[in-house]
Amino acid sequence: LWVVRFGDEFLLVSDAGVGSSVAEDLARFKLRVQLEIGEPEPVLDLIGPDSAAVVDGLDEGTVERALPAPLGGLSRFFLVGAAADDLATGARPVGRLASTAVRVEMGEPVMGRDVDENTIPQEAGDVAESVSFTKGCYLGQELVARIDSRGHVNRHLRGLVLTENALPPDGAGVVVDDAPVGTITSVSESLKVGAPIGLGLIRREVEPGSPVEIRWPTGTARAEVRTLPLV
Repeated sequence: LWVVRFGDEFLLVSDAGVGSSVAEDLARFKLRVQLEIGEPEPVLDLIGPDSAAVVDGLDEGTVERALPAPLGGLSRFFLVGAAADDLATGARPVGRLASTAVRVEMGEPVMGRDVDENTIPQEAGDVAESVSFTKGCYLGQELVARIDSRGHVNRHLRGLVLTENALPPDGAGVVVDDAPVGTITSVSESLKVGAPIGLGLIRREVEPGSPVEIRWPTGTARAEVRTLPLV
């Protein structure tokens, strides 16, 4: 999730469907502090090179807040309290396939689909941007610090680029020499890459550039493991 501070107020932006879980976790760990936790509310993603111009052109009161949150090298805003109909000028809604393609190209995972509560920050590649090794105690600090100082993780979030025209389902298995090495998630078709793409937590032995096979009950397809972002 993303954390934005406004004085004594913090706004947390989570992936769709997990906002209630975030609020429950915060309530469970709230100790000796005067803190009110609000109810989750909808947030729109506004993505694209003209997104800043669209935000500047919004009528006053259309959104509660417009938060810049770049998606890799692409401009993106989180619009709090907005409806799609409010963005009639310069913006248009897109389907899941298109929005997933942009997200996968930039290498951003979704909670509950590409990563979950068992994913370690080093596996997802989040350490450089989101982990502090100097702030003091916090949940998960010992594991993260131990891996950083003397260990490694057994899998990494990677991009997968299919080398044939197929669109496997989310959760299809990724294998090398009949041995499972991960799954492919957030599958889409990329116009920039020119091929179907996806994300996956892949065994560390399978290095970027390695060929793999993707298998699901009704088909198979060949693919190549890539580092993120894909573009």
